[in-house]
Amino acid sequence: LLPTPILRKGSRLQHHLYPFCVHSQADLTLDPRTAHRDLLISSDYRGVSLAPPGTPVPLDSPERFDRLRAVLGAQGFASGRHCWEVETAEGACFRDSLAKDEDAGESCYAVGAAGESVTRKGLIKLCPSEAIWAVEGRGGRLWALTAPEPTLLGGARPPPQRIRVDLDWERGRVAFYDGRSLDLLFAFQAPGPLGERVFPLLCTCDPRAPLRIVPGEA
Repeated sequence: LLPTPILRKGSRLQHHLYPFCVHSQADLTLDPRTAHRDLLISSDYRGVSLAPPGTPVPLDSPERFDRLRAVLGAQGFASGRHCWEVETAEGACFRDSLAKDEDAGESCYAVGAAGESVTRKGLIKLCPSEAIWAVEGRGGRLWALTAPEPTLLGGARPPPQRIRVDLDWERGRVAFYDGRSLDLLFAFQAPGPLGERVFPLLCTCDPRAPLRIVPGEA
């Protein structure tokens, strides 16, 4: 089933129906086998950044993204409720894989989740119909990657520096919270369970936009 997006931020009714994830934050790492060849994964497998010139290029494989500068988490989920947090850069933008690098005048990233069936090769549209549920920065603003057009979040406020992702697999919900204030930013909602394993997704296409999964709670 493909999720259809729903909003909005932090009403008491919505928090009552879908309370903030109180489970311990999942202790996750990144899977370098899936990382686009332009990306550099940190030695602890939690951080990702654009690789500097001269970095050895890994061999291609069926698991590796070849157009979208993305990496998946090493751990996926096919049941239950799970939370993870990602530290981001300030003032960001991320476009889909059709974007040309020379047009990207700002730091660029996207944070979210992807289904195991997500396309690894060729052009990818970042939206729920492609098994991607994510938020991006653009022009110093935060956007939800809805279709046919992205949805602006938070008005004139800059994107948060820490984003919490709350996956509720059985309810078909992927929600995003400000990792500091715990305010609900946006939620994608499917009519039922997501139907496949879901993995953390991190995308970056600028050296000013490194991302890092925050270590989970013991």
